[in-house]
Amino acid sequence: MKIRTSSDKPKRNRVAVTLHILRSRHDVYALASEEIERRTGKAPGVEAMMEYDLETTVDPDDLADRYCWTVLKWSRAQIDEFSNHHTGRTRVMKRSGAKNAS
Repeated sequence: MKIRTSSDKPKRNRVAVTLHILRSRHDVYALASEEIERRTGKAPGVEAMMEYDLETTVDPDDLADRYCWTVLKWSRAQIDEFSNHHTGRTRVMKRSGAKNAS
């Protein structure tokens, strides 16, 4: 099984960013990379795990809902005020094979 690393990916349509995250969150990505190495014999690395996590979130409404819930501590009622049910907006279609991070 070939593990695709960050350096293997085409660079077009990519934006370089610098992120500062909690050490405990970094450790989650490192442990996931180690688990993949245990299973496959090759570790993708922390950066590749972070890219995967970021790039599999394809629904901006879902991302906004999760931010309002976890960071802003909004209630479900506050979040529902902006939901598609109330606004009539159509949710963004997921790309086939992609999963939303929860």
